[in-house]
Amino acid sequence: MNLDISEATESLQEMLNGFMTIGFAFRDILQNFLAGILLLLNEPFRIGDQIMMKEFEGTVEEIQTRATFIKTYDGRRVVIPNGDLSTNSVTVNTARDTRRLEYDFGIGYGDNPAQAKKLLLDTLQGLPGVLQDPPPDVLVVDLTEHSQHPPALVDRTTASLRRADFA
Repeated sequence: MNLDISEATESLQEMLNGFMTIGFAFRDILQNFLAGILLLLNEPFRIGDQIMMKEFEGTVEEIQTRATFIKTYDGRRVVIPNGDLSTNSVTVNTARDTRRLEYDFGIGYGDNPAQAKKLLLDTLQGLPGVLQDPPPDVLVVDLTEHSQHPPALVDRTTASLRRADFA
């Protein structure tokens, strides 16, 4: 049997190319699997938590070893590979018992800002779930061509913020 060195080299090169192709194909699968195990062990978020990653925001429905499933606030189901969750920033909206929210309101230039502030504060303080410590606040921070915009800053219990309840 006469083996030509160039044929052996070519065969070896084709085998290595095949192994590299398979390796690249399994790289993402392995990365997602390992990230899934770490998510399940470390629990940066849990089923029922509301998370935001890049353009996706919703309630975690399921965490598998390959991917995490969330329900967006408009009812869509999004599958996020766990590798993406482990390499990108994730905001867990329900990680704390309370959360400060900001609402923008516009009032006309002819309106009385002090009266508008009092009206907003009285309304906010009477809403369920709004904490009194720290108290709600209203500030004028933006003046546009047609109106002033005093944002209302409110601390609320996280339980009263679950957007999925309103979807």
